[in-house]
Amino acid sequence: KISETEAVKQLTYLTEVSILDFKPASDVPILSYSKDRVHEDRIILPKEIYLDRKKVKKQQLDFMIKLCESKHICRSKLLLSYFDETEFKNCGVCDICIENKKKQLSVSVFNKINSIVALVVSENEWNIKQLVNHIPGFDEKEILEVIQWKLDNNELTYNKNHKIIGTKQE
Repeated sequence: KISETEAVKQLTYLTEVSILDFKPASDVPILSYSKDRVHEDRIILPKEIYLDRKKVKKQQLDFMIKLCESKHICRSKLLLSYFDETEFKNCGVCDICIENKKKQLSVSVFNKINSIVALVVSENEWNIKQLVNHIPGFDEKEILEVIQWKLDNNELTYNKNHKIIGTKQE
């Protein structure tokens, strides 16, 4: 709450900057806006500004969808990247980090499977089931984890026949 004198001061200031007209009258003060207020359904927004705002909102929505659907990237990393932060590590506490800790392969097992996958894919194109079955001696989940990592890091991709192939950078 503010005092009556403070309210009169603020209203007088708003009158001075042409936002409204305030006339401290006798019993009933009069307050009127100096410009007509346009109803929201009558506001005309230039197409360029509308399209720019629409683009920004679409980007924000796309980011939120990516954040919610991400199954491999730390949520904190995603949020920080949204704000253009470049130096960060996995948080270790989000659902993604916790899940990754549970299924972490040893470096040596990862490297062995990684090498085999690279060799096998360089010889032929494969559907995922064929590729997993073509790599004996390892757990299916471990093989799938390496394949997913290679897909996420653009070392593997799918061709137009939905077969896994190596990329040129591999």
